[in-house]
Amino acid sequence: ISETERNKMQNVCINLQNKQIHQIHDKVHAFQTTLIHGDYHIANVLFSPQQQPEQKENQTEKKKFDSSFWLLDWATCGLGNPLLDVVFFLLVSTNAP
Repeated sequence: ISETERNKMQNVCINLQNKQIHQIHDKVHAFQTTLIHGDYHIANVLFSPQQQPEQKENQTEKKKFDSSFWLLDWATCGLGNPLLDVVFFLLVSTNAP
């Protein structure tokens, strides 16, 4: 990353460290708890294979998509803020800038 971007990131971290990190921490851990996975990333998701419809002569069928998926590796599950799984998934499993 460029030096400018690195400086921006450092400033954000310093501001969080000095002012808001304790408030954010307290709010996250005071939020409603539920069962969370604890290691929710793309490598722990098993997607159902797509079923390809049979093509009949002179007839086209709509493709069916099976949107089922399974979440694997529950070794780190526990009670916590459900947003922790969402944020972890987005940070680890996406390439968003």
